[in-house]
Order: sequence, then C-alpha cells, then structure tokens
Amino acid sequence: MKAQEKNELALSPKNSVIVGKLLWLLVDEFELSISDLEVLLDVNGRSLYDAKDARRLPTPCNDRYRRVGHLLGIKKNLEIIFPRNEEVRKNWLKVPREVFKGKSAIEMIKENPLDSMSRLFTVRRLLEMFRNGSINELT
Repeated sequence: MKAQEKNELALSPKNSVIVGKLLWLLVDEFELSISDLEVLLDVNGRSLYDAKDARRLPTPCNDRYRRVGHLLGIKKNLEIIFPRNEEVRKNWLKVPREVFKGKSAIEMIKENPLDSMSRLFTVRRLLEMFRNGSINELT
C-alpha cells in the first residue's frame, strides 16, 4: 500500500453517500449559499451545482470529509449551547461578532479562502471552548 493511501480516510462508497446527504442537510439548516460552500468546501461552483442536484458530496476526498466534519461539529456545539433556540443556531454563523473582528464566522472564513480549512476549524474550536467553559464569552 502506498503511503498516500494509508493517510486517506477510508470511507466506503455507501458512507460517502451518507456524508453527501449530511452536507446538504447542513447547507439547508444553515442556509448556506453556493459562494459560502465554494470556500467552506474548497470547490468550484459548477461541481457544487451538480452535487446539489444529486445531494452528494462534490468530488469526495479526504479534505472534503474533514470540512463536512467541522461543519457537523459546529452544528453539534450549537445544539448543545442553544438547545431550545433553533433560530439562534440557524443564524449563528452569519451574525457579526467581536471575536471575528466584527465579521460573521462565514465572512471570517471567506476572507481568506486559502486558509478556509483552519478558519473553519477555528470556529468549531471556539464553540467547543465556549461549550466547555474554557472561554466565558463568544461575542
């Protein structure tokens, strides 16, 4: 087995389909636009339109699985922090916050597309830290 193959996440075709369906559920829940997804998933718009129609993951790869995993982690944290407030959870990524220098989480991530993976992770990690009491505010 090649070294590169060892580092790849082993998702069966069936599980890849599940991740794709999960992605589009998250897109609907957070009301993400195609331009949001281009940066969040690091893909071009054309492949997103094709994937959206089929409710699948555009060009499944290790990187995309991780990005969807970060979005899922954000959703999980928001559900724990705001269990009874669906409206806050739905809009949390789009509300400007001091922690993101007056920008929303989505704007902060889109600000530097080449660094979108680490920025997506940063949003997830901040929510985890707030949820666990490591930080007291997320304004």
